[in-house]
Amino acid sequence: YLLLPTESMLGDVQLPVQSFNLILDAARQAAEQATASADSFKARAVDRLRSTAINAVAHASPKLDVSENVVSVHLDDLVPGWCSAIAAKPWRNDGHTTYYFEIEVVRLSPHRSLVIGLMESQTAVHQMIGHTSDEFASYGWRVDSSVLVGTTLPLPSAPFDRIILDGDVIGCGYDCVRQEIFFTCNGQYLAAGFRRPISGAATLKDFYPAVSLSDDGDVVIMHFSPPFQYDAFLFPSEWRLALRTVECRAQEELSPAPLPS
Repeated sequence: YLLLPTESMLGDVQLPVQSFNLILDAARQAAEQATASADSFKARAVDRLRSTAINAVAHASPKLDVSENVVSVHLDDLVPGWCSAIAAKPWRNDGHTTYYFEIEVVRLSPHRSLVIGLMESQTAVHQMIGHTSDEFASYGWRVDSSVLVGTTLPLPSAPFDRIILDGDVIGCGYDCVRQEIFFTCNGQYLAAGFRRPISGAATLKDFYPAVSLSDDGDVVIMHFSPPFQYDAFLFPSEWRLALRTVECRAQEELSPAPLPS
């Protein structure tokens, strides 16, 4: 935000009207240029993402029906249990890109059995994210239990105690700069849930976006390219951190003051 000076703010400073107008014009031009720069950056980021976007779910358990990234569960005569749908192309651990995808909840059973996250393998279609074999890692947010599940311990103080309803949109991203896996809900950033060791980042495997389901009739849609409900991931890490700080301050200012005891 850019604070423009007013006559009352200038106090006793004596400026000719013409000089004052020049200051206002310069401030407005700076604001317009900053907005245009941010919009241009975002547009270029969207174009880059669309040009390399994951465009399909390639691997899925036989218990899952997949059609144009709509994933639904059908148990039939198969043994009930968790199963996963995994994306076609991996997110390359290149050290500088931020990746992101979203899942739109169409219908979930009362158990709300859903995990969104990332896997290092495309073959774990009969396993749940966060509970895969020792051969490869996986990390996710288990919605029904409001917990993070993964190969390593999650970061502390993560606010994931949310009730996800039909129609909600949850997201998962991977920041290759910070080696962080973060989550969103309905366009709002929640927190980074996991952090991989940056010292050995060059040797870490690539990630595949994935979703795990278990109950008959559950239906979700996986979105791999913009538009997303949460689009701040398109900006560099330090920009996203600044945006998050502004969001937190705005929420604090909008929160009602506690009543006196």
